[in-house]
Amino acid sequence: MKFKLLLLLLIVLLLFGCYTLRQIDKFQSIAILNFTKYAEKGFLLTTEPYNGKYESIGIINCKIRAGAKKEKVITDNSSIDIWFVEDLETEEILDLAYAKAIELGGNCIMNFRILPNDQTYIVSSSGETYTVPGIEIYGFIIKRID
Repeated sequence: MKFKLLLLLLIVLLLFGCYTLRQIDKFQSIAILNFTKYAEKGFLLTTEPYNGKYESIGIINCKIRAGAKKEKVITDNSSIDIWFVEDLETEEILDLAYAKAIELGGNCIMNFRILPNDQTYIVSSSGETYTVPGIEIYGFIIKRID
């Protein structure tokens, strides 16, 4: 009798314990970095080399990462620890790079690149890790002459 019950339980687990993904929904995404506010001030951000006359100022590399805080959340019968991550806006790092380039006398960042710059931290003595999102931009600051 125990064998039949065990066999029945095993069959039920095999039939209902397996999950097969049957559909993946369509996904669309548009990301725009709007440089209009910088262009209106005569500042050029370009992923390409600048072909006009210019004076070299320097290379810029900016990084920004979100802050995160682990908090205990109480549910009906238990509590769980959840990480709450600050919002990270691309415009914040663009403003930082723009301000630094202007401070140095530049009016353009050419060869402009923007990349993810996530950082993984060890958050407990047991080796648990948590990754916070980050953004990195770099390029070549110049002063356009023409």
